[in-house]
Amino acid sequence: MHFSLFVPGGANRIVRFERHLAIRYLRSRRRYGFISVIPLLSVLGIAVGVMAMLVTLSVMDGFEQDLTDKLLGNMAPVVITGRHMSRDQVQGLRERLEGVKGVTGFSPYVRTQVLLLSDGRPLGATLVGIRPDSISLVSRLPKQMLEGSLDVLREPIPSGGAFPEACDGKPAILLGRELLNNLGCFYGDTIRVVSPVGIETPFGIMPSQKTFCVGGVFQTGLYEYDATFAYLDLGELQSFLQIDGDVSGIEVGIDDYEHARGIAREIRRLVGGDYRVEDWMEKNRRLLSAMRLEKITAFAVLTLIVLVAVLNILSSLAMTVIEKRKEIAILKALGATRGRIQGLFVFQGLLIGLSGTGVGALAGIGICRLLAKYPVVTLPQDIFYQLTLPVRMEPLDVLSVTMAALLLSLLATLYPAWKAARVPPAETLRYE
Repeated sequence: MHFSLFVPGGANRIVRFERHLAIRYLRSRRRYGFISVIPLLSVLGIAVGVMAMLVTLSVMDGFEQDLTDKLLGNMAPVVITGRHMSRDQVQGLRERLEGVKGVTGFSPYVRTQVLLLSDGRPLGATLVGIRPDSISLVSRLPKQMLEGSLDVLREPIPSGGAFPEACDGKPAILLGRELLNNLGCFYGDTIRVVSPVGIETPFGIMPSQKTFCVGGVFQTGLYEYDATFAYLDLGELQSFLQIDGDVSGIEVGIDDYEHARGIAREIRRLVGGDYRVEDWMEKNRRLLSAMRLEKITAFAVLTLIVLVAVLNILSSLAMTVIEKRKEIAILKALGATRGRIQGLFVFQGLLIGLSGTGVGALAGIGICRLLAKYPVVTLPQDIFYQLTLPVRMEPLDVLSVTMAALLLSLLATLYPAWKAARVPPAETLRYE
């Protein structure tokens, strides 16, 4: 049996009675005043929960993206290493891998541990030899220069230029910002590099050392890298270490860092077991796994806020069923089926959940945009090098939060709707 009623105002419209009664129950003044407040509290509770979840997840995504950018600022997405990699082996690997989909370039490198000396102050560092003409294909280092540029690595510093006379004819070295500060030197100063690899002299094996000029300062934004890494021209470092044309490995550039794992798997298949192939996610798997676990935990904890508000929906509908037993019995006596009665209360609960979810989503998006644009929450400049919170809103997170809130709201309506559908009309109306 189909129920309809006349809706005054404007044109005549036929509206399903479940929806009309659900809205009427929410707007009506009830016999018990406190019951009418519960739906409003439920809407506010869901809105606060959804807003908190969106803001928290967006900030965590922002920090994850910021960390990813900093990690990739000092390492290539994919790195190939081996026991011994000569110039011919490097060329052979490049020819075999040029056809791999997603690969944008290659750059060999040499890495070693050295001791830096400036005005008698020693400091350990990781010295990396790079090719200035190909490093931009695999790294973001050229974009992270605060002073100087990579071009200074190509040739020894000429006399009569912008550098002091002490730098004339000396090769240039690039230092991280924190490493420069810890050494107590400045852009254009000279420093001594001492290698752990010794050279034979009449007095025995002595450590190799050479004077370089600070020709550039870079900043990746990650303190551990900026306080540890230094860069030289690849040929200059090979000559300094007396290793001829050997390299430590090959850095591989790709077009999308999120596909690094699949590209590394393809490279591993092509080069065989003689080489080790690692992607940036594998190298930082512990850190990334910890951040992912924190995000899942935050989502689960904040879901409890929404769950508390959803329980208010359950209690509100349960009280409505008790208060409206007479009306429910009359509807069933007039021919309303159990499905229609259940639909009435399910729609009422979903209306509360949809209202709270919509308000919370809009508020969360607005707050995220506010945090991203203005320094509402400031960060320590010596750690993050930025003023505002890193905020990144993922459409999947917004969809997950809204769907979770709506699903919980739907589940909260099932029991009260089931109880309402089982109200016996004869026994209820017998004493009315």
